[in-house]
Amino acid sequence: MTRQEVEAEVLRVISTDFLYRETTVENLNLTDKLYEDLGFDSLEEMELCMTLERDLSISIEEFEISLWSTIEDVVNSVMQALEAED
Repeated sequence: MTRQEVEAEVLRVISTDFLYRETTVENLNLTDKLYEDLGFDSLEEMELCMTLERDLSISIEEFEISLWSTIEDVVNSVMQALEAED
């Protein structure tokens, strides 16, 4: 997957599976903060990780989840996991 495809998938998952408000993919930015801007909590963060792992057939290290602050951090973790699978 290209970085652009990963970004699109992460944004899609966040907007469809986790944001039940009127937020759409178009309203999300890579710089949006999971906790402050999107209202995530630690359980939702873990659920996001598990959803991405399942959908993309990857494995994200637990310590990486604790480093997530923005959507871009999530994308970076997915990219690293995809590279590790190669």
